[in-house]
Amino acid sequence: MGPAQKPKRPITLILALVLMLLAGATALILSIMSFLNFISMSPEDMSPFWNEAFEEAQAQQGAAGEEITATDMMYGLGVFVLIGGIILAVLYTVFAFVGTMAGNVGRILATIFLAGSVFLVLFGPANLIVTGLSLAAIVALWLPASNNFIRNRKAWKDASRSGSHYGDPSGGNSHQGQYGPGPVDQGSYNSGPQSPDTYNPGPYNQGPYGSAPQNQGPYYPGADSQSPRENPYR
Repeated sequence: MGPAQKPKRPITLILALVLMLLAGATALILSIMSFLNFISMSPEDMSPFWNEAFEEAQAQQGAAGEEITATDMMYGLGVFVLIGGIILAVLYTVFAFVGTMAGNVGRILATIFLAGSVFLVLFGPANLIVTGLSLAAIVALWLPASNNFIRNRKAWKDASRSGSHYGDPSGGNSHQGQYGPGPVDQGSYNSGPQSPDTYNPGPYNQGPYGSAPQNQGPYYPGADSQSPRENPYR
């Protein structure tokens, strides 16, 4: 069996990726709109909440402190909201790819991050759009098709690292390497337990120059030989 192909990413994970990117883009757009709203707001248009916050800020500064105008405070709040939107957009982009391409661990981290989007509602009802997209992305991440892909991808990676064939129930252990035969199989340079080695004869096997105790060489006749042993140099 040949090596299987890499599992194909399902449409559910692609949908989760798109939903998270849309949530990040929405958070950035809402922050830009809030920034423009804050810097264009006049003191007369400020809500009672911001009026109280402005008066409290002036009281804390005191007479010796630098006077803070309502315009300065609104501008500072607008910049703060804009920076927060940029950070959110970056995080959504990062977790969009981590959650859909980094295996089960990345999917869990992305789920935790997306679940925290419910707290964005505290900063305005418009953030319900971001929360809704985030919750839909969580559902797409954990649909059965996504679960099957994560499981098959892990099995494929494990098989690739071990050098076996993906989907082979034996795990590739029944195949012999070129220089690593099994205990009964014989390799090119490793004979089996009952096969004589060409250059390492056993006690009853004869090599070309190393004979066994009962074997005869050219100058060493056996015990039953009729001719006496002669010294060839004599």
